[in-house]
Amino acid sequence: MSLKKWKEGKAQIFVPERSLLRKLERYPAFYNPRGALTRDVSVGIARKLGKNVNFLDAMCGVGVRGIRACVEADVKRVVLNDVNPEAIALAYLNAKENGILDKVELQSQGCNAVCALEDFKKGYEFVDVDPFGSVAPFTHNALLATRDCGILGVCSTDGANLCGNRPHALHRLYFAFNKNKLGKKESALRILMGFVIRSAAVLGFAAKPVLCYVFADYFRCHFLVKRSQKEAEALTRKIGYTLSCEHAHYSSEPVCEVCGARAVSGPLWTGELCDKEFVTQVLSEITKLDFVQKQTKKLLLLLSEECSITQSFVDLHALVKGLGLGTPKIEKVLEQLKSNGFKATRTHFSPTGVRTDAPLKHVLQACKS
Repeated sequence: MSLKKWKEGKAQIFVPERSLLRKLERYPAFYNPRGALTRDVSVGIARKLGKNVNFLDAMCGVGVRGIRACVEADVKRVVLNDVNPEAIALAYLNAKENGILDKVELQSQGCNAVCALEDFKKGYEFVDVDPFGSVAPFTHNALLATRDCGILGVCSTDGANLCGNRPHALHRLYFAFNKNKLGKKESALRILMGFVIRSAAVLGFAAKPVLCYVFADYFRCHFLVKRSQKEAEALTRKIGYTLSCEHAHYSSEPVCEVCGARAVSGPLWTGELCDKEFVTQVLSEITKLDFVQKQTKKLLLLLSEECSITQSFVDLHALVKGLGLGTPKIEKVLEQLKSNGFKATRTHFSPTGVRTDAPLKHVLQACKS
């Protein structure tokens, strides 16, 4: 394969030249430069956990996530695994290039196999599973590989399924429906979160969401995993459904108070997308690294602001469409809602969206003022 030397964060890596083209290819070894932001976040989490961390990158591709965890977070040990032997050969080359072979263990097994090996053992403090497509087939074993009070990071790039564009595939993989046309990405993320939480509960594990977001094609979730049936039961009580319609986006009533229509999405997670303290600590670690892109810091800051509001975001442009109103200025709407005693912030899901605990009629009034 033709290789090109590439820099991401502080890591110097070799990647297949074809992987830098606009059209991504899985083979001979997978690398997506657009995923650098997600790896920035992983580095921040690893730094927050401290140096005594064993990190499993269960589907590592060229190994960049685990290598950056070594180079930038100084983790104790990294296991780089990929079922593709060509990817592992490249991961070895990249670990050698960065002088960290003494900290790296390389394996070439299926993700489920390498994770299942940790069943009934201590497991890893940080497990990351980043497949090409849905993470659903790997979730059960990934949970088993995560030690008590460890962090599990999962990613799905099957947005067409999660967003409800392929309803049969969504139901087959996640046992859910997504009919939220205006906030489909948030519902998609919450469906994924709910799936992991329910999968953990079956094992008697509590998977508490600590940092979950959508970036480009990535639906990324991080969970604090505890082996506690009691805490698992508490989390499952926040699995539910959301109601929406094409005009109002969100309603807490059985039918939309604006147009009378309704669409049910779920089962999904109805609680916070992130733990504010956790996100703030990760952001603090990221801020210490001058090579991390500004977009990563901006995302984490926004997540820390919006995570305390669990009500679905409202797309203001979609909300006023057809009502004869001009396009509302988001900052003015936020200011109006806050002056009326409501929580209100921007959302990372949409540049034209706001997240607020205000009833829909108050959001409409703020748009009119």
